[in-house]
Amino acid sequence: MKKLFAKVWMLPLLILLTLFTTSNAWAQWSVGASYEIRTANPKTGFGARIEKDIKLPIPLVSIVGRAHFSYFNANNKITQTGGYSYSTDFKDYDLGLTALGKVKLGVVNPYVGIGIGSDTYHVNIPDLGGGKTKNSIFYNATVGAEAALIPFIHPFVEYRISKRNFKDFNFEGNYKQQVDNSPGRLIMGISLQF
Repeated sequence: MKKLFAKVWMLPLLILLTLFTTSNAWAQWSVGASYEIRTANPKTGFGARIEKDIKLPIPLVSIVGRAHFSYFNANNKITQTGGYSYSTDFKDYDLGLTALGKVKLGVVNPYVGIGIGSDTYHVNIPDLGGGKTKNSIFYNATVGAEAALIPFIHPFVEYRISKRNFKDFNFEGNYKQQVDNSPGRLIMGISLQF
């Protein structure tokens, strides 16, 4: 399993290194920002990305290297049986690299990709002894499309599913915070291409 994982994460890394170190005349950069909704807590967040697009000799097809960052934050009040309440603060942020294959079809450009990254999850419950932080490597798969309606400004929508390996957070007082290790997220945003 470890050998397979090493091979899977090496592919996007090698593609990204090639993309970011080449001086191809067809290369195009883009930066973007997004609003993200996901199935895990916290449920909403924001993201940023930078991409480099290199056209292949195949017409209408390109390979894209992406570095992306996402940040999620939520404050909750949890009431357990017996009426006892906890105030909680959840923070989750990830940083990743993704290799995408994009087809340029005119107005709509669909893409698919795979990637790897690092995820940090923090739970803070002051009533139960403060906070705890955990880190995990993740890998993900992405499918999406961007609209090329206006030159240089491309709105996009994509769906990304990740696989990470967090264990539950255990606090004093038999409180356990469960973490979704396969969260999916819907991402909507805008990218500026130059």
